[in-house]
Amino acid sequence: MAGLRVERRGDVAILWIDQPERSVALLDMPLLKALPGVIDELDADAGVRAVVLANAKPGAFLAGADVGAFLGYTSPAEVEAEIHEGNAFLARLEAWRKPLVAAVDGVCLGGGTELALAARYLLASTNPKTRIGLPEVQLGLLPGLGGTVRLPERVGLALALDMILTGRNLYAKQARRDGLAHALVHPEGLVDAAVRAAGMLAAGALSVPRRRPKPLERLLERTPARALGFGLHETHLPTLQEGEAAQPRFFESNAHQVGAGHLEPPPAQRAQALDAQNVTPAAGRGKRTWRVMAKACHAPRAFAKARKSDGSSRTAADSPEHTSP
Repeated sequence: MAGLRVERRGDVAILWIDQPERSVALLDMPLLKALPGVIDELDADAGVRAVVLANAKPGAFLAGADVGAFLGYTSPAEVEAEIHEGNAFLARLEAWRKPLVAAVDGVCLGGGTELALAARYLLASTNPKTRIGLPEVQLGLLPGLGGTVRLPERVGLALALDMILTGRNLYAKQARRDGLAHALVHPEGLVDAAVRAAGMLAAGALSVPRRRPKPLERLLERTPARALGFGLHETHLPTLQEGEAAQPRFFESNAHQVGAGHLEPPPAQRAQALDAQNVTPAAGRGKRTWRVMAKACHAPRAFAKARKSDGSSRTAADSPEHTSP
């Protein structure tokens, strides 16, 4: 098993991520391809009622994907195939009948966060190095393994937009406060606590806390802003054809997987996508719209000020031509 080993503690199995050759653990393709086979074995084992996912190296869960491996891709179709495969596995993991507890100690970023979000319960350590986030935008990418879907469901649209569009990470206490982590434990007792939590989940003695959005959050999440912020991924934009000049663009995607791509599509494609969503963009907005939307999540006054300085008191979402999804 590439980078994985299993330890049994009673009826709970600990699935250790073990990459001794790496100074920082990464969610590389060998690991991602090895996970389904191990999960199949644990699923078939009647003696295993629950599973804990943890890193054998203290102070690091998963620091994201192996960016260097991206250079090995030769076509958009190859990337899309990998994204589809990864998303299919995480969707299966999320719906798994056996409870999976992610024990996060240290850095948990990018693909590591997306893997942890697919677990039923996320237990984080109080280690000062523990950080959870989706910083892909800093590389000109979007999360490709369901983070754009699962993160808003966990923490709400407002905070999810802030994290995804700025690449901001949350420390352990912030993650617990905002609902990203279900509980916090001292690093020394993290795995033991995760084993107990997994056993309790399997026995029905522990329930997973559900997010209860405040009235203002419910209002934001049901406004046309959601269509503008996340509706673009439902529009199938053209992909690179053979012999065509390469240029920044989105890969096609759907509600269960979002391909990696540049944050802002070319103007013509953006207009096409917005038209498909029945949104009339305000003139000269472009990337500023995304930035202002992210700021609006936690600073309504700053948002109003930014709109005024933009020379207009109305956004695309305010347009009478816009229809609510």
